[in-house]
Amino acid sequence: MTLSCLRLASIYYNKKRDMKKTRGEPFLFWALAALAAGAAAWLVLGQRAYSVQNFEFYADRGEALFHAVRSKAVSYSMPLLSLLVSTARYHLGLEPGLLAKAAGALIALPAFAIGARGGGRARGALFALAALTAGLGGGSIEAEQVVYSLSVMAFLSVELLRQARGGTALAAASGLAAGLTLLVRSPLFAFPLLAAGFQYFSLRPALKKWLPATALFLGCSLLLLLPWVRLNHSLFGRVIPFEEERSTCNIITGASGVIYTIEGDARAFAGLSRTESPYPWAFRKILSSPLNYAAAVAKRLWQTFLMLWPLFLLAAAGYAFWRGPEARFLVFFCGYFVLLHCLLSIEERYFYPLKFPLALLAAGGAWELLKKRLPGAATAWRDRLTLPLLAALLLPAAWALAVVWRYPGASKPALIAVEEALKEHPADPWLYKKKGELLLSFDLAGAGRAALREACAAGAGADLCCLTAALESAAPRACPGSESLYELLLVKTLRELELGTYAEAEKTFAQARAHWLEERNGIKAMPYESDREHLARILETNKTLWDMDLYAALLYWEPAARSELIAKLERLTPLTPKLRAVLLGGKPRLGPGERAELAALERRLGPELQASEFEWAGNLRELTLELLRRGGSGRADGALGQLLDLRLAPEETLEVFGTGSPADGAALRGAAEAYLAAPGDTAPARRLAAAAPDNFAYALILLKAGSFSPPALAEAAAHLRGRPYPLAAAAALCAGRGKKTEALALAAEAARNGALGEAGWQRVLLAAQLAGDYAAGLGFAGRALREHPGSPELLNARGMLKKLSGDAAGARADFEAAARDGISFSALMNLGLELEAAGESSRAAQAYGRAAAAAPGPQAGQAAQAAAARAGAAR
Repeated sequence: MTLSCLRLASIYYNKKRDMKKTRGEPFLFWALAALAAGAAAWLVLGQRAYSVQNFEFYADRGEALFHAVRSKAVSYSMPLLSLLVSTARYHLGLEPGLLAKAAGALIALPAFAIGARGGGRARGALFALAALTAGLGGGSIEAEQVVYSLSVMAFLSVELLRQARGGTALAAASGLAAGLTLLVRSPLFAFPLLAAGFQYFSLRPALKKWLPATALFLGCSLLLLLPWVRLNHSLFGRVIPFEEERSTCNIITGASGVIYTIEGDARAFAGLSRTESPYPWAFRKILSSPLNYAAAVAKRLWQTFLMLWPLFLLAAAGYAFWRGPEARFLVFFCGYFVLLHCLLSIEERYFYPLKFPLALLAAGGAWELLKKRLPGAATAWRDRLTLPLLAALLLPAAWALAVVWRYPGASKPALIAVEEALKEHPADPWLYKKKGELLLSFDLAGAGRAALREACAAGAGADLCCLTAALESAAPRACPGSESLYELLLVKTLRELELGTYAEAEKTFAQARAHWLEERNGIKAMPYESDREHLARILETNKTLWDMDLYAALLYWEPAARSELIAKLERLTPLTPKLRAVLLGGKPRLGPGERAELAALERRLGPELQASEFEWAGNLRELTLELLRRGGSGRADGALGQLLDLRLAPEETLEVFGTGSPADGAALRGAAEAYLAAPGDTAPARRLAAAAPDNFAYALILLKAGSFSPPALAEAAAHLRGRPYPLAAAAALCAGRGKKTEALALAAEAARNGALGEAGWQRVLLAAQLAGDYAAGLGFAGRALREHPGSPELLNARGMLKKLSGDAAGARADFEAAARDGISFSALMNLGLELEAAGESSRAAQAYGRAAAAAPGPQAGQAAQAAAARAGAAR
């Protein structure tokens, strides 16, 4: 009896004690939840959100996607953040930093879900508090990284469920969550495959169930990328799964052994042009010194530990007490994340997302210690949060992908897209800003500045208004706190030079140069002596202040004014070859020495000059096509009537009559002005036609602008008599279509007028050859070579006419004469064929070898291969 009473008393006492401890669990939950709420509030209200890239850059890319403005720049960063920032700034009137703050606070939700699944609400609150506390360090948060961190934590929450339970539904959900992270940043591109392997070797599931679920998981992880890959292919013509060009700096510096990322011109640092791919260079660099690269990776790993050593130590301690499958997976994830980043150069912000899984590991260990005092705390919690949170995050992603999917089919050349969008959104400040920037890049400074003033009036922001005011002010001022202060200082310098206030200009330029030296020259951190060599190389090669930044600031002035500005600028700083070329190119008259210097600079700089930098050729083509689509058609007598009667589509018109555009951009300026001109204003179309007088496409645009009036037709006919190249081009076209009579008539008319140039005569001879009138062709060839004696291409064309007419000896003589200088690919190939037919294999092989070296640019590879193959056969 006594023993029974004692036993009952003991049971009652233990039950009361457990009830007290169990009642402590709700109190612990609310206490931790209150602390987590306080941390979230401090993150939203007390921290500063910033962007390493100007928020305006993201907004520009997002608006270009939204308004379907065709531009390769949209591919510089993944689309989700760009569209979110543009929506916040231009459509909701919100500060984009609020997105980052909201994302930072929402990280608590997946952290809570991960924790609560393994031990109830109090454990979830502890995990949420740990994640929020980890995110508070540093005093400010970088927008891209914190938004990316939210997507990573959402993925981890779903993936931990998939790892534990398997199944097709969770496989699809986790794959989509992985794809969501890739829409912000690309580091997890390889992780789904590794996670699938981790699950298999951890759980050893049945292959019949594991394989289809894993295939679904991997497929869904790539599914969200497909619209983005399609968009990039439409812009670049090749498969680009992530950002274009953005990783170039990390690739170059990573292969070079630099530990931290640099601020500077990475391509110049490596000696690469603007168009060369960095990948072959990086592979060669690593293979040339693999030990140096391996040592750099090891140093980056150590520097990563030093960045977050308290969290690494806490996570290690947590893992010592929490050894469950979730903990092992989080350790695996952290290892992947660190190693992947350390393969290339690093910086601290890249590891911001790493703070949260490390914090979860530390919280897991703390809970294992804590629950020993709260045995009733490990209560069941049904996860109703993870999948709804994922669905909520996928909604803006789905909207972004809808915009991305629409883009390839809807996008139009930039100026055309902007003008059409302005008809629907006449008060949109970004459209006016973009229009202004485009016109500036087309060298239409007056029209560009006017559009920027309209953007300012429409509410484009204080930075732009400050800049437009500086361009007009007699005493330009800087705007403290401006996000674009550096650009403003450069514009202010040039404006002060324009005004002749050299002392002020010198002070302003000194500020701009100091900013450039501090912010755009250097390595993010220099923990090793070897970094000093890299820094010296950065300072030696980086010319962005002059060749990019000052050059871009000069676009606010008309081309005619730039030479004078650059001459004044030379009082403040030495000029780079590019600025020297701009100075010479803008002078109205050049002496013989200056002309030779400018020609040498143009050959040396090549694609670094403006025509390539701003895609002049592509913009000119698209604007010309749009202008050719406008207006009706007309009729005329004589040769002009024959050209008009061809009724070619716009693309065919350009292909047949195009003569290339002048390097000074006059044709692009004329085309842009003609596109924007009011009905009846023919002056811009006249300037376009004058920019390339032999191009009938431009003459046709002028006729359309003049509504094919009798005076316009008479003027065009008179012009055609003096510049008959279009007749020669049309003759070759008609001959190719089998219209021999029309072709020979046009060829005769072109030859009668003369002043054809080599290209025009080539087409006349081709027309005669295709029409089968070799006698007429030889007559044309005689006139052509009297005008252009010794022309390799004309000699080659006459040789073909002689060969077809049966004069083999004369043909060979012409081919030999045409091939003498070694610059005509066609002549060298024809000579090789003649020699090969005559049994002179050795000489034929030599001719083919010379042809391979002279292969023309656009088809150089294929032409050289063909020549090399013939040379091999001839041997």
